[in-house]
Amino acid sequence: MKFVTNLWAWSQERFPLSNGIFIAVLFSTAVLYGQFLSSPDILVMSIGDVAGFGACWSIFLMLRVFDEHKDYAVDLHNYPDRVLQSGRITLGHLKILGLITILLQAGYSMICDQGMGIVTYYWLVVFGWSLLMTAEFFVPAWLNAHLPVYGATHMLIMPLIIGWLMQIGAAESNLSADAWWLAVMAFFSGCTYELTRKAWGAEEERDTIPSYTRQFGATGVAVTISITLGVAIFASIAMLQVILSEAVSWVWFVTPLSGWLLVTVTVFSYAKLPTIKARKRNEAVVALAMLIAYAEPLIAIIGLRGITWA
Repeated sequence: MKFVTNLWAWSQERFPLSNGIFIAVLFSTAVLYGQFLSSPDILVMSIGDVAGFGACWSIFLMLRVFDEHKDYAVDLHNYPDRVLQSGRITLGHLKILGLITILLQAGYSMICDQGMGIVTYYWLVVFGWSLLMTAEFFVPAWLNAHLPVYGATHMLIMPLIIGWLMQIGAAESNLSADAWWLAVMAFFSGCTYELTRKAWGAEEERDTIPSYTRQFGATGVAVTISITLGVAIFASIAMLQVILSEAVSWVWFVTPLSGWLLVTVTVFSYAKLPTIKARKRNEAVVALAMLIAYAEPLIAIIGLRGITWA
């Protein structure tokens, strides 16, 4: 019972269940967009998609477990009071948890293919890139000295995950070129999150923790976040154009553009006074804008095609 309590405490600290809201929207958008691009029929979801969401959620949990192993020594120095670093759970416990997530992803992919097939091959690419990320591409010192390259190489996992999910929706059909819009959105929204997460308040800065604020300056961070999110929002709007075609209206663009504007105003406010409070506000508005960027194409797909439960 104590172990379960400690594992729950680790989860709340490092991988809170609230992440599931965003993951559910991301999963639904990618799977249904894959269906949309591969078939003109009404959209279908089933009990199997509940297992698919579990497999998708487990990928992000797996990445967190891999990061906990990769960063253990550094975090032990910087955050000795964390649940893992304080010994309330161990890396051995997380290895078992990570193995379970891998088996879930592989098993679900093979069920989709009824053996080895295109969905499983997509997943193997995701898994292989995850391992390279954990090994920091065998150049850890160089990557840690070049934070933008570090962030970009790690965020490439997002379009790979999205590709896997879209292929689940498309089943045996090939994805069209329009699938790239969602992949682009996933990459640049992921980069936006990475920038925001590592743009610290002035009182949080430590020489032992990488920081985009130290690298770019607070104003440079604000400009970069605004640009990367702007590209993600452009890709989201392009998806709306693909989905709605002639029926698209400028009204659909108001909400994602408003999200981008809110983030831009917020991060430039942070640039003037980079505090912990301002950093947390950045994270909140960026999360909201990302949620909108994924949710609005989902709403458009369902509204246009309709959806049934099989």
